[in-house]
Amino acid sequence: MIDTLCLALLLGDFQCGGQLLMAEFCLDALRPETVPESIRKLRSRGADLQFAVISGFHQEGFRTDLLLILLKKKLELLACATTQNQVQEILRGSIPRDHAGKIEAGSPYHVEEEELIYWSRVSKAAPMTFAAKTRALELFERCRERLEAYRAWNRSAAGPSADRRGSADVPREQLNGTAPGGSRPV
Repeated sequence: MIDTLCLALLLGDFQCGGQLLMAEFCLDALRPETVPESIRKLRSRGADLQFAVISGFHQEGFRTDLLLILLKKKLELLACATTQNQVQEILRGSIPRDHAGKIEAGSPYHVEEEELIYWSRVSKAAPMTFAAKTRALELFERCRERLEAYRAWNRSAAGPSADRRGSADVPREQLNGTAPGGSRPV
């Protein structure tokens, strides 16, 4: 069975892939039997706003695969949101915090791909401190590894080959950036 994100990445187009992820979100997170209408409205509005923000990143020229992974992660967070405060925190963005000279995730709803986009914007606008450069390079490396895992999976989805790994060989945790047991790295 093919993962929706992998299918979105195979499409290679932000609008088509994004709409596919949004459709999956609507089917899964907005079912009437799962949550009250007020929560469905919060989630739906949050998803629409998040799609608009990420579409803006697309207009700025950020990589389609990075943006689709970001959208999938944000939609997964929104699908679990049960309060307006949670939705607002998810939409606020993944802005890191400086803790005694070490830059760390600033929220339980932090998504590394989004923080990497912000670091990219900052690096164009002004010189970065050593701590900021270090954090940006760490994020770049982790995000690059996840993108490579998806590319490997997509190559294998194109058909079996002796020199390609099958999708079963790529651990789901590696593909979606989660640790075994479902927790996400910070």
